[in-house]
Amino acid sequence: YAQSTTGGKGGSNYVVTSAADDGAGTLRALLASFKGNTGGKWITFTQGQTFNIKLASVIDIKSDAGGDNLTIDGRGATVVITGFGLNVFKVSNVIIHGITIRDVGVHEDLLQVSEAENVWIDHISFSNLATGTPYPSEGSYPDGACDVTNGSKGVTVSFCEFNYHNKTMLIGNSDSKSTDVDMQVTIAYNYFGSHLGQRLPRLRYGSFDVANNYYESKELLIGGSSDPAALVRNNVFNTPGNMFYQPSSDGAVSFFVSGNLQLGAIQFCMDQDLLSPLHTLGHRSLRARFNRLCNPVLVLENKVALSLVELPRLRPLQPQQKLHLQQLQQKLHLQRLQRKLRLQRHQQKLRLQRLQQKLRLQQQRLLARPQRQQLQLRPLLDVALNGDF
Repeated sequence: YAQSTTGGKGGSNYVVTSAADDGAGTLRALLASFKGNTGGKWITFTQGQTFNIKLASVIDIKSDAGGDNLTIDGRGATVVITGFGLNVFKVSNVIIHGITIRDVGVHEDLLQVSEAENVWIDHISFSNLATGTPYPSEGSYPDGACDVTNGSKGVTVSFCEFNYHNKTMLIGNSDSKSTDVDMQVTIAYNYFGSHLGQRLPRLRYGSFDVANNYYESKELLIGGSSDPAALVRNNVFNTPGNMFYQPSSDGAVSFFVSGNLQLGAIQFCMDQDLLSPLHTLGHRSLRARFNRLCNPVLVLENKVALSLVELPRLRPLQPQQKLHLQQLQQKLHLQRLQRKLRLQRHQQKLRLQRLQQKLRLQQQRLLARPQRQQLQLRPLLDVALNGDF
């Protein structure tokens, strides 16, 4: 989806010379100097040097700070960013290539792409090795490794390495963020290591292409909710874990599965029954949807040694596949409209019920008022009739 992204091509060249957090020659200071600069900007690092950049706060790459038409190129140097990550926010035409981002703080993202367009994340290593465990326990770990949210489109994450992380890739902000329906993200030629927890990726709404990735994670792999339309093709799943899962949140999933290699048995799971094989699940709608919309996945019982370089080449979509994806998107759009209409009708019904209840209460008060007045006047009437003045 990021095929039209050019970054800072044809623009001015800039070089990072300092590994400090801020100050002359640093990455942060260089990016801050671009405010008002809408031209192309190509950032490199002093060749042959190692840059261990420990950030004291997040580095924002924003449109209003000159973040458009930008390339951050780590080739020729060793660039490791720790402490905090990068926030790519409301920008267009950005490439980040050839660096390592790891060991950020609790609840922090290593890389966040939000409300952006035409962004290419390439050859990045994501991990959190400082935890000392495969991935840290709930509540004590960083948030996303590489999250793409809030309507971002034209985004590609390719040739990246993910390991030692829990919530790896969140694609789509939340089930309530229906504006993410326009999201377009490609996840291709990535390595997902054996020490990952979940979200490889976790998809909501939008259109996605998950292709030619290599999986070794033993936990939850590709998940979705809120009607995502995804092509899952030519991946290698060298894992005994769950190939697909659907969280218990609202909305179905539509995955077109083609040409994948599975080294072991295919499994599906839900939040409430994470490690159940397909035949033990009672979730018929999910199973039927996969059977109806997806081609069968090739299952290999014999473990075959495969590496990233041996994966099939990423082929362009065939006309029939494009038509199928368009039909899925149209169907999902119609389902969303129908669900919205049902919600509106339900809300109108609730408002009517509340109004009727309010009217009944008012009517009861009006009927009770004369009775109270009669009770108040009764002693006076008794006195008048008995002549006790």
